[in-house]
Amino acid sequence: SLPGFYGTDTCIPCPEGGYCPGGNRIWALPGFWNDNEKSVPAACNPPRACPGSNVTSVCEYGYEGRYCGECIDAYYRTTSYECMNCEDASDSGLYFVIIAAVVFFGLITLAVVSKFFFSFEMNSYFL
Repeated sequence: SLPGFYGTDTCIPCPEGGYCPGGNRIWALPGFWNDNEKSVPAACNPPRACPGSNVTSVCEYGYEGRYCGECIDAYYRTTSYECMNCEDASDSGLYFVIIAAVVFFGLITLAVVSKFFFSFEMNSYFL
């Protein structure tokens, strides 16, 4: 068959999420996954897990399985279905603690400075 179509005896329009180079082949586009060149691609969740390829069953690094729906070892699935590296997760916890400490000490400094300034201003007013 012609490019944009697939099938052996008939010309079937290429399905959504697929690229049909001709013949009886369907290649998954980015955001889609298929078992083999003869299966219709299905959407991945998240779409970025499936890079699309003329090689079937391909997943981005960190993902595996059908429709790239599982995380590889040392990765975990977030609430938005992303696979994140466990080491990155521990780093994000550290960043949160650092940011919280900076904000805390910034507020303490602001409170001390404003109290000193207000106290100085009141003493000047009564002199």
